[in-house]
Amino acid sequence: MKINHALQVASLLGGSIVEQQLFNAVQSLICSKVKHLTGLMISRLSNNGFGIIANLSIEDSVDVAEGLANLLDQQTITIGDHSFYPKLIIGDNNENL
Repeated sequence: MKINHALQVASLLGGSIVEQQLFNAVQSLICSKVKHLTGLMISRLSNNGFGIIANLSIEDSVDVAEGLANLLDQQTITIGDHSFYPKLIIGDNNENL
């Protein structure tokens, strides 16, 4: 999964520090949502991509991904004077991660 262009906008508006703060805020939201899952690993794959590995069925994995996307859809993250509206892009198209 990856974050929409909110990170690039953050970088343009405030540089790499603001971009990292936004990424950390999104990662924190994701971790708080999935912390109850045992054996879960989350890692940053690229400047806007996450990898999540969990020992779940396909159906449960889809439910978790949809829950994360819905969680972020409801978020406004404010850093300094700017508000960002990150969204998750979920899929198996690794060439864009």
